[in-house]
Amino acid sequence: MHISEYQLLTTRRYFSLLVAQFTNSLSDHILKVIIMLFALEQFTRDSMMAIAVGAFIIPFLICSHQAGILADTSEKSRHIRFIKFYELLISFLVAAAVIVNSFWLMVVSIALLGITVAYFLPYKHSILPQLVSSDELIAGNAFMNVMLFFSVLFAAFLYICLDKTGLAVAMCITSVLGVVASYFIPRADALTTDKVSYNLFEQDKIIVFCIICIAWFWMANFTYFALFSDYARFVLQKNYVALDLVAAYVLGVTVSSLLINWLQKSEIKLSYLPLALLVLLVFSADLYFSSKILSMPLILIDLFCIGFAGGLYIVPLYATIQRRSAPIFRARNIACSSILNAKLIVFSFCLLMFFEHYKAAVTTSLLIVPVSALLLLLYIISRPRV
Repeated sequence: MHISEYQLLTTRRYFSLLVAQFTNSLSDHILKVIIMLFALEQFTRDSMMAIAVGAFIIPFLICSHQAGILADTSEKSRHIRFIKFYELLISFLVAAAVIVNSFWLMVVSIALLGITVAYFLPYKHSILPQLVSSDELIAGNAFMNVMLFFSVLFAAFLYICLDKTGLAVAMCITSVLGVVASYFIPRADALTTDKVSYNLFEQDKIIVFCIICIAWFWMANFTYFALFSDYARFVLQKNYVALDLVAAYVLGVTVSSLLINWLQKSEIKLSYLPLALLVLLVFSADLYFSSKILSMPLILIDLFCIGFAGGLYIVPLYATIQRRSAPIFRARNIACSSILNAKLIVFSFCLLMFFEHYKAAVTTSLLIVPVSALLLLLYIISRPRV
């Protein structure tokens, strides 16, 4: 039976989780904007990126494993409320940092927020199958993906409209909304009491495959968002935030995320994965050539198509992990995914810094995505079917 995304939005069980996820992501991106403003005032760009990425990513490497165990062995809605309260306290800390103009207090804030995101991810992905039926999983992940990327666009819009104080207030308001939404998330009991760790590679091979593919997506996503600012400034000769570039990318993700449920008729399958990756490969390569001739319409079309392919690519992967995971290991599988995501993001960051150190053009850094996409496509094609 085909389930519409819009039917799912009318249910309290799902909408409350969607709002809680959106506020978590929006707080994350608003804080990144604030810390960028601080860093641009006080440090070089390289220092800012290294400090911000390190402070945010390290908690994923340290906390994700424990977060997965807790999410599998505890009642989830109560812990989500605790996470949202913790997020609210961090927003107050951010406001204090803005008031006293302390960059290092901002660094502490982004590290603490990294902890909340590291804990929230296993909870939100493992609770979803308990709140929606199996044929609603694609729709549920689709809207969560839409709101995740919309938070990036909204944070970029706030960057244009508000100063640091206004952004801090916006983060506090966002956190309050998240706390309120968390009280409407239905109870989701633990499905196991076993807190013993486990070996991911003893699990379903499809799950391991999905985790690898998801990690590549977030590496590629990080690469583009890390480059947008310099791309707008040095390639397109713009002196403001690349809102049009972000909007084209997010619009593509939104359209395809909503379309995938209709294409797959609510069935959880990976049949569009190679095609989506191929489209992403083609248009990410074309973005490099469009940048050489500075054709703005082609650049926006490329970014829209990259985002469109990304939505088709990522939504079924998360749904597949949720569906195929043993319920008692679901959150731990998501936690393993978060750890691999963080490692590949660090790898991408190091590549970007390598290119910048040797004064490579911004357009050269764009090649990270199509080259890595080609390697992943070859892996997908050559892997044995299971």
